[in-house]
Amino acid sequence: MVSDMREAFPEEYGGAGLSYVTYIGVCEMLVKYCASTSVTVSAHTSLCSWSIFAFGTEEQKQKYLVPLAPGEKIGCSAAAFSGSAACFSGAADDFPVQPPMHSMRIA
Repeated sequence: MVSDMREAFPEEYGGAGLSYVTYIGVCEMLVKYCASTSVTVSAHTSLCSWSIFAFGTEEQKQKYLVPLAPGEKIGCSAAAFSGSAACFSGAADDFPVQPPMHSMRIA
């Protein structure tokens, strides 16, 4: 399951085209067996991939979402106070969605 995280995204981006409710059901089933796996899938899908799907340009969706949707790459999200040692501001200029004090990493 972890290598196939395509439930919530359209087929044109490598997703399965299923509903968000189905994705929630998958997370609920996963948490019964392994909470950390469920959180990983949730962070990958909701925090990283969904932000690109909702706010990214078509070029960004093709570049980032196409490998993220099927789980070929794993995405995450981090937030930190501006100016703190944990703040990635300015270090991720090539990443698609960068609200203030928010960065994404795609492994």
